[in-house]
Formats: sequence, structure tokens, C-alpha cells
Amino acid sequence: MNTYIEEQWNSTKLQFNPWDYSRAEKQGILLAIFRATHVLTVLELKPSDMLDFCLDIESLYNDVPYHSFNHAVDVVVKLYYVLSDLQASAYLATYDIASLLIAGLCHDCGHPGLNNLFQRNASTELAQRYPDAILERYSMDLTTEYIDKHDLFRNIKNLRDPMYSDGTTAEVDVASRMMYSIRDAILSTDMSRHFSLVEECKVLVSLLSKKARRISEHEAYQKECHAEAGADAAPINGKQPVARSPPSGTNSPSRLALAKSVLRGRSPSEPATPLKSLFTYSLQSAKVGPLRSSDSQKESSAGTPTTSSSTSTGASITSSARSGRPRRMQVRRSVSMYDALLDSTQRQRLIGLLLHAVDVFNPVLPWPMCKKWSDLMNIESFNQGEVEKKLSLPVSPNMDRTTTDQRQVSLDFGNIIIRPFFSELVSLFPVEDELLPALESNLQRWSRMSTDNTHEISSPAGANNNMYSWPAEPVVTPVSRTNSSVFSEDRRLSVAAGT
Repeated sequence: MNTYIEEQWNSTKLQFNPWDYSRAEKQGILLAIFRATHVLTVLELKPSDMLDFCLDIESLYNDVPYHSFNHAVDVVVKLYYVLSDLQASAYLATYDIASLLIAGLCHDCGHPGLNNLFQRNASTELAQRYPDAILERYSMDLTTEYIDKHDLFRNIKNLRDPMYSDGTTAEVDVASRMMYSIRDAILSTDMSRHFSLVEECKVLVSLLSKKARRISEHEAYQKECHAEAGADAAPINGKQPVARSPPSGTNSPSRLALAKSVLRGRSPSEPATPLKSLFTYSLQSAKVGPLRSSDSQKESSAGTPTTSSSTSTGASITSSARSGRPRRMQVRRSVSMYDALLDSTQRQRLIGLLLHAVDVFNPVLPWPMCKKWSDLMNIESFNQGEVEKKLSLPVSPNMDRTTTDQRQVSLDFGNIIIRPFFSELVSLFPVEDELLPALESNLQRWSRMSTDNTHEISSPAGANNNMYSWPAEPVVTPVSRTNSSVFSEDRRLSVAAGT
């Protein structure tokens, strides 16, 4: 917990391999991420409290090849990469980040290694309990049960944050909103929702592009005004500079060029200035102090401050109506007003997008990890195919070891599912990313593999080689694209959940 971020993060990142760490080390990595993202601070928990929760969640994961606790740890680590290195946290409140990471840890708990289609065809107990998104809803209920068991939100009950839960949400208090956020994020990992999530991503990209443009123009104009004010106060060589006109509109190239730099300048996990904790704001003196535990109850009656002036902390401070009478509002801040680019509902959509993206992150990882996770997915899929044959059930797509070609499945998944999604998603990140170049590199590696020979694989840790084999004959599939990004509008692809 104390050393991972500082000593190991820069050398691992997307190359993170959970099999390189002991059980205790993996728990320490989880705690390191929860601490680095201030989850422990905002939930007012000790590391030992969170460790108890993480250990219980670990016990809910089954010993299956892919959907194991290693996958959960890997998802949390990749979420940290997206939040910190790709600076996606610039759009989120601190409670959003806590919800996202907890959802990432819990999103596949209870997964039996047999997907939703199997559950439905076999009419299992889970299928009878849940009408759709069977395993996702099962994980949601387990997560809720264990959050309640550990009373994880005990220190934020009856707490309100007008920036975190605004007028666009039904939930008022922070704890209820976080529980809804976690459950909704887990539900977003259902692959049947993939294409609707891609459309939501496009909407968010468009919305943020417009806001970034307005922010860049406003800040550029303010800089010009400050420059003019300084020039007026101090003439240069006895001459006054020529006054500049206000920004002419959205078509100015110099304005548009600033949009990306505005987002790049935002701190990834903090408000406008480096604040390491939550604060209250004095409406009289604009003094800033750490939030006292007794303040959490007072805050529930607080509204969103009116922006009249900004302090160095990014807090909005107002005074009484020139009456001279002191006023004080207690507000727990989860995001600065300056950084609130999205409302609560929009931020929840982003949380679902990020968790779904990281859940299918394997095709954009460095090749060794991309291949390793693909191998494990195939082992689990072929296990399911064998069970389906024994039960005389239809064998799910891509789960028959005698006909499935890992190479072609990987190419189709990368080209048809991942590339269109991530091409939109990376537009949200205010820094250059490595995801799309890695995807193209991996697709080229897959395309160079032959289909008429057994694939050479290195056995993943914990895998049973007797359960893993490849077709000796090439498999003819209706789609074979390695580099095309253009697809027929009327063509539909059926992808089994968990593929």
C-alpha cells in the first residue's frame, strides 16, 4: 500500500500482470489505489476497514480462468490508469471516483464462468431470479449486500453534496447516490448494452467539445483583459498599447486551438488547486479549513453557492447583501465549481462508459497481456462449450473448441467492437493515449497468425492444458477484416455476453 504507486506504477501501468503478485500484494495494490484517489478520505475509512471489505469481495470470486479475482484487480488497476494517466478524473467528483473503483472491484463477483446465454438456456436458478443481465444483476446484489454488511458508507449517511447530487438526480444524500452509481456502473458491463454505450459516448464527446471551446474562449479573453489592465497601469516606453477587442466568436483559430490545452491543464485527481482533503467555506471571510465531522449534518441544508468571485481554492464565496451581517454555509465539496463540466447524470454516464471500456480493455493492452487474457477467455469459453454439450444445450457462439478460431474471433472483436468504441472514447482524454496504436499493433499480430496450424501459446498461470486445444483445420467465418474501419450499415454482429 505504501510503496506501489511511487515505486512500481511508472514501470507497470498497462503491463500490469496480477499473476506477478502474491495475494497480500494484490490487496496492498488495491489499498494503494483507493488511497491515491482519496477514496479512503471521502468515505472517512481506515485502510483496515477497506481491507476487510476487499477480502470479503475476494471470497465472492470463483476459481475460474477469466472472471476471477485477478480480473477484478486488473480492472481496478486499469481504471486507475484511465483516471490518473489519461486524466479522466478531471470530469468526475471524488464520490464518482469512489463509486467507479468500488464497482470495478465488484463488477464480476459471483461469476460462475458460465455466461448469461448459458444461464438462460439452462434455466438456472439465477436465470429464474433475474429477467435480463443475469450475472450483472447478481453481482449488483452481492455488491449491495456486502456494502451493507461492512456498513461501508456509515460515515457519509445523511450527508448531502449539491455538486455531486444535483437537480438531475432522484437521490439526494451521498450514500444513496453512490449505491445507485455503483449498481448502474456494474449493469453497464453487460455486453448487450455495448452499442447504446457507444452512442452515449458520442453524445458526451460532443457536449464536452462545446464546453471546452467556451471555456477556452472565456479564459483567453480574461487573459487579454488582465494583460490590458497591466499595460494601462504601466505604459511601455511612455506609450499606451493598442486596446484589443473581445473575442470575435467560435470561429477564431486561436480560440479553438486552446480547447484541448484547457483540459490538459486540469489536475487529474484534484480540484483547480492542489487540495488533499474536503473543505468548508466561510461566506464571511473566505477562509478555508478542513471539514469537521460535525459539519456533515449541517451541510444537508446547504444549496449551491452563487458564483460571484473565486478564491485560490476554486470555491465560490458570496457575502450577505451588503448588510455586514456574517453568513456561513457548510458545503462538502466533491468537485470544484470550476471543474464541474458535467452534471450528475452526465457523470454517471461517463462512469458506466469507463467501467465498460476497462472491462473490455484486453485488445488495447501490450501484446503479452493481450494474448494472455485472450487465452484465459478461450479456456473459460471452451469449458462452457463442453458443459453445454454434456447438457445437450446449444453451444454458445465462439465456445466450441472444435470450430472456434481464436485468431478470427480476436480480429472481429477488435475491428467491430473495440475500434469504433475506443475511437470515440479517446476523444474524452485530455492527454495523448497509447490505446489505439496498441489496438492496431495487436490486430496486426493476430492477422499474422496462421489458421491452419495449432497456435503457439504460453500456458497462463493456473490454466489446465488438458482443457485447452485449438482447431487443426482453418475456420471459415463470414467476416475477415484486419484493417477495415468501414462496415456495412445493414450488417449485424451477434456477440455473446462475456466473449
